[in-house]
This record gives sequence, C-alpha cells and structure tokens, in this order.
Amino acid sequence: MLRHPLPTLLTSACLAALLPHAALAADPIKIGVIAEAQAVAGSSIAPAAQLAADEINAKGGVNGRKIEVVVYDNHSSAAESVRAFQRAVNEDKVNAVIASYISEVVLALEPWAARLKTVMITPGAASDVITQNIAKDYEHNKYTFHGYLTSSALAGLVCDAGKDLLVDGSKMKSAVVGVSGGWAGGIRR
Repeated sequence: MLRHPLPTLLTSACLAALLPHAALAADPIKIGVIAEAQAVAGSSIAPAAQLAADEINAKGGVNGRKIEVVVYDNHSSAAESVRAFQRAVNEDKVNAVIASYISEVVLALEPWAARLKTVMITPGAASDVITQNIAKDYEHNKYTFHGYLTSSALAGLVCDAGKDLLVDGSKMKSAVVGVSGGWAGGIRR
C-alpha cells in the first residue's frame, strides 16, 4: 500500500526541530505549513500535516512535547511564501516548515531556510535545482530537505514507461513529449 509521505515528513521535521533548540518538555513543537489553500494538490498539505500531528499527539507527542501546526496560505506565490516563512520563523517561532509543492516557491524559500537556519521540507517540489543547491553548498543549504523525486528522475520514469508501452508494446516509431514549468528545468538540458 502506497502511503502519503507527509506523516513521515512531519515526524522528520519534529525530530529535526528538537536538535537545535533546548526547550521545556511542555513547550510544543511548532511546525509551519506554507501551502496553496486553493490549489487541488496544495490544499491537502495542511490537513495532512494536522492529521499527522493529531496521530503523533495522541501517542504522547515527541519526547513528551505536543506538535502544533501553524498554517499559512501562500496563494501560490513565491513572494507570499517568503513573507509567510519570515513570519513563521521570526514572529510565530516555528521550529520547522513544511513548504509548498511548487518548485518556484521552494527555490524562493531555500535561501531563507539557510539564512534563518530553519529546517524546511518540501513534500512535492520536483526541481533538480533544489537538490543541486544543497549539493553545491551543503553547509549553507543543509536546512532544506527535498522529500520528492526530482524532475530528472520523474522524466526518466515517464520515458521508460512510455518506451515500454508505446515502442515495445504498441510498436510506435516516434512520439513527442512537451513540458513547461520550473520543475522541468532538469529535463530541458
């Protein structure tokens, strides 16, 4: 059975949030969720995080600390996401952030996660550049966790499946595949 990765990501964010901060056992672990409330895919991120938090809290939390989810609607905007990230960390004092599935948004947040030394996990952004940034400057970008396949990995899987189905199965000689969007950057090389 394929399970949604968000509960695992939430648990990872909670554990990561415990490392840099000494806190009283009574203090909650605050997880910010920056997502697209009106988008089909984005609208499921906050409820999934809350569901995971409720399950973890029902079992006593993490080391006795309850998880509190703080939700921010980014309106599918990188600029709104940056403002939400800054507010989450500086004003609401979240310990970690689960961010958007939109690659452009995550790429805008990645330097802020580094600057504010705050763990950020993306449950769905696919841009290769996210992971490349981490590889190029791990010490600076080590706060970003890319919890999804990159666009290159997805493209490879789609091409392999297409070949199996269309070339090997249906004996087609050619096909045209087109993509656009920031997540496709690794494909356009």
